[in-house]
Amino acid sequence: VSWMLHKCMHTTTHGEATRTLLIKDFSLPPERISSLQYGCDIKIPELSKTDARKEIGLALEKRKIALFFGVFRSDKGIIELINCINKLNNDILVLIAGSEGNISFNNIRESIRKGGVANQVHTEFKYFDEDEIKYYYYAADFILIPHKGEHLAFSGPLSLAVEYCRPVVARDV
Repeated sequence: VSWMLHKCMHTTTHGEATRTLLIKDFSLPPERISSLQYGCDIKIPELSKTDARKEIGLALEKRKIALFFGVFRSDKGIIELINCINKLNNDILVLIAGSEGNISFNNIRESIRKGGVANQVHTEFKYFDEDEIKYYYYAADFILIPHKGEHLAFSGPLSLAVEYCRPVVARDV
């Protein structure tokens, strides 16, 4: 990676924290790195919550849905989130939807089992096509962003929450 970065005339990052990391860790000249924030378009709701829940198989779900969406990585705080679910009211269902990163589907299943929270969690383990994402965001009442302090990049799920006009519950990092 270092060789490639030094060969580039200019590079961009998603966020100032990543830019600072490249300058420090790879000794890159600051003038050769630009920081671009994720952009987002605010979506005009094209789908009701009821229709979205029907589309993802949760049509009969009456509880509030809290969505954790994205690649399962340790810096995103997914295991810590699962360990806290038993502290939530029973009128909240945590919908965990995403694909494997450095945390496997089996790790998540095991954490849910050990925590005794299977009745409070619904999982969708897969990669989501662009067209599928809207159903999960429109079905959710709010979005969970439990990223840990070591998460340096900008959050795609946070950007999507803004796009789909969903409130966010985030960890204070």
